[in-house]
Amino acid sequence: MQPYKRVCVQESKNPYSFSEQDEKIGIDYSNFIQQMEGPYHQLYEPIDKQCIGAGGQGCVIKVKCKLNNEIRAMKVIKKINEDKNDNFRKEFQNLKLLDHPNILKLYHSFEDDQRFYIISELCEGGTLSQYIDDHYPLKEGEVLKIMKQLISSINFAHKKNIVHRDIKPENILIDDEVTTSIKLIDWGFSGMIQQQEKLSLKCGTIHFVAPEVMEESYDQKCDIWSCGVVLYILLCNDPPFQGTDSNEILFNIKNQSIEFRYQSWKQYSSLVKDLLKRMLEKNPEQRPNAQQVLDDPWFESHSSEQIPSQDFKESMIQFNGYTEDQDNNLKQSRFLQAIVLFIATELVHKDDKKVLNRIFRKIDKDNNGTISKEELKCALQQIYSKNQLDEKVDKIFDFLDVNQSGSLDFSEFVAATCKLSDVEEKIRVAFDVLDKNKDGCITLDELFKFIGREDYDNDCKEIFNQFDQNGDDKISFAEFSQAVQKYVNICRQIQY
Repeated sequence: MQPYKRVCVQESKNPYSFSEQDEKIGIDYSNFIQQMEGPYHQLYEPIDKQCIGAGGQGCVIKVKCKLNNEIRAMKVIKKINEDKNDNFRKEFQNLKLLDHPNILKLYHSFEDDQRFYIISELCEGGTLSQYIDDHYPLKEGEVLKIMKQLISSINFAHKKNIVHRDIKPENILIDDEVTTSIKLIDWGFSGMIQQQEKLSLKCGTIHFVAPEVMEESYDQKCDIWSCGVVLYILLCNDPPFQGTDSNEILFNIKNQSIEFRYQSWKQYSSLVKDLLKRMLEKNPEQRPNAQQVLDDPWFESHSSEQIPSQDFKESMIQFNGYTEDQDNNLKQSRFLQAIVLFIATELVHKDDKKVLNRIFRKIDKDNNGTISKEELKCALQQIYSKNQLDEKVDKIFDFLDVNQSGSLDFSEFVAATCKLSDVEEKIRVAFDVLDKNKDGCITLDELFKFIGREDYDNDCKEIFNQFDQNGDDKISFAEFSQAVQKYVNICRQIQY
């Protein structure tokens, strides 16, 4: 497959529109994904300096995390000017919200005078573009599996008011070739958008740009168009609108009708062709949104992915421990729960996370990237009796919903199914995240800023006092470690 040209045709006078995160009751796991001060060498070392991937904004190399020896990816981005640097920092803050099994997970960000360094999970299965070349023609069921993951990730981002704006096969990585699990990457052109707002920046990759983007007035549905182009390529290995140069391609995008002219189209159902026509509708007002795409009959036309029953049961049984009332300390603050969540997700091996990814998608019946209480109840029916189910699920759900969002995010789910072992070294990682000035202690002000409150309140002081055992108005590592370890031990006792 040919590489597609990435362009930023014309930048409007209006900068990206970024919004502040809505304050939540509870602790958001994304707070642990920090823009770190100091060189990245304090936590990571390059395996080699060979570039394993390159995008419009930087080069990607492999690095090893010194804390757990896990191999991760580091994207190196050159600084350009202060305005774009500030936009990048704001963009990073918003992308931390994308806690989804099919979106590349962020770990840290570092910066020096010349560059930003973004640490993320590593996917070594190649791009979707390479996968199509190696496996074409693809069966319709396999295409459906890929598209369900892609649209689910976009649906999740859109509900966070984030638009990707550069969806294409090169920005989709194969995380697991056996199960065709994917990760959406490269949010360098992404932007924030509020309800009823329109964006105006002309950007993207030319074969995938929606007609309205060229008109400098568009919203989230530009991503649906791009996903439609990806779906078309998955089925016939060519983009729907072509031309000898950029002008002809753009003209055809605006004026040409979609065609199914190749002989190979005969093997595909009328349902997928009907969905393609809807996704590549030139009028965005008549184009479906991400949730409407997921609700399309095509996604119900093939049997869903089957998870081995033993894997499913072993993961679900871990929820059992969260229902016992053996110790009142389980009612400690959401802050301690958030710390344990962070530690647990850091401990999960990548292979285990792939299994959890598939199980998460199986439970997430509406494919919105989170697990509702009803979806959890449905999953736990095979473990609890009918008369126990409601009470058990209520307790489990309240305990696991650390950020009190009303649904379980992917990291909350991973933490719930993770065995809490070998956590001691990860306690130091969590402590260092909060100790912003690296003076060896956590002050009330540092804790306050981490939680994101603007004014001191009793909740924050109560959290602080849980750790500050000697009353000296600072939390030492020993105090922090003791409190977290005690809480982890309680969770261990009731979890199995």
